[in-house]
Amino acid sequence: MKTSRKLAIHLDAGQITCCLWTRTLPRWRIAAKESFPLQSAPMADQVLAAVRGLVIRWKLAPDTPVIVQALPGTGGTLCFDLPAGAKGNPLPLIEAELAKALPFPLREIHYAWELEKSADAARVSLFWMPSAWVADLSGALSRIGLRLTEIVARAQLVAHALRPASAPFWAFLESDKDQAYLHTFWGALPAWTSSQATQQTDLALETLLLATSPAPAIDLFYTSPEAPTALLAGGKLRGQRKEALDYPELLLRWYRAGKAGILIDPERSALLARLTPAAIAILLLGLAAVGGMWWLTQATQAERDALEQQVKKIRPTALAVAATERRVAEHKQATAALDRLYTEPDGLDALDAVARKLPKKAWLVRFNFHDGLFEAEGYGGDTDALLEKLKGTKGFSGAGRCEPQLATDAKLKPFCIGARLGKAGQ
Repeated sequence: MKTSRKLAIHLDAGQITCCLWTRTLPRWRIAAKESFPLQSAPMADQVLAAVRGLVIRWKLAPDTPVIVQALPGTGGTLCFDLPAGAKGNPLPLIEAELAKALPFPLREIHYAWELEKSADAARVSLFWMPSAWVADLSGALSRIGLRLTEIVARAQLVAHALRPASAPFWAFLESDKDQAYLHTFWGALPAWTSSQATQQTDLALETLLLATSPAPAIDLFYTSPEAPTALLAGGKLRGQRKEALDYPELLLRWYRAGKAGILIDPERSALLARLTPAAIAILLLGLAAVGGMWWLTQATQAERDALEQQVKKIRPTALAVAATERRVAEHKQATAALDRLYTEPDGLDALDAVARKLPKKAWLVRFNFHDGLFEAEGYGGDTDALLEKLKGTKGFSGAGRCEPQLATDAKLKPFCIGARLGKAGQ
């Protein structure tokens, strides 16, 4: 069954942005958005720390699908032409080119590719990601009940958003914290991404760009307030200023268009993922027409009107009953969790109970549970208020502060709390 909610995670050099997508037929929209600072800890751990609180606040159901936009420096993008006269299934040829370009076995990567054919050539754009990176991220998300389904490269979003009408070769330059990224494209296909530290005043990106392009002049898009004079000075690059790109919105538009990245645990089939909006609309119209014909053969107009009147009468009562049942189920679940915490202390129940007490702008980074004792460390929030909540909660005793091991941030202070779980003295 298709889901009506999805979590989109955007990884940038300075922060993690999480967006909650909801589907109101026939389109997806962004219902909520939160950003968190990105530290030097492993990426999977930081994603887990940022998302854990959102699972509770946004009421994400188990097995909620997650789509991730990766950092430009993670994985890579390749672009190459297939041999002339190649016919049939291109996958063996693509894997052969990929094996030549990468210094490690294909079994150690995940990848997705696009193919653009012309009268005398076939060009392939391929986005790849290390399997270990995917496994770490997928494992971290699965620990809080979420399911990684797809990974997207930033260059794919840029190609879909800008793609000049007549530009066989073009580029996009962006700065992200202390890195500069140069994305290059053949038509609508990402070719490769190179990076350079922005502290270097004489960027060598122009040499790399011009050395790989046969075109006499190249369109260069950029979003910085000032023109990149180091790249435009030679006259072979035509600079075009663009507003800063809103990547959360670009990813949503890209997904709506039926585009596909690396499908880790596909929620949609490869065929449906690549259907154009027009083809999807035609398919839906066809199904609607068949459904209408079937309905007309099963009931008269008078019978249908009578049924609709009955539905209108009972709908308010049914909605109220369903809402009451949901509240009762939530209270039962919370009560059962507290009873388990009081009689049979368990690390997962303790983590859930502590997370429910966290202020909105606070998150956990480390949680340790052993022999009925726990320690929790994180950033942000009011530690005094959190301790008062724990002291007043059944199942916790001896709640107090401990010395945090985390580094102090310029804006956020670390906290550390500890308590005993279960009956006092157990």
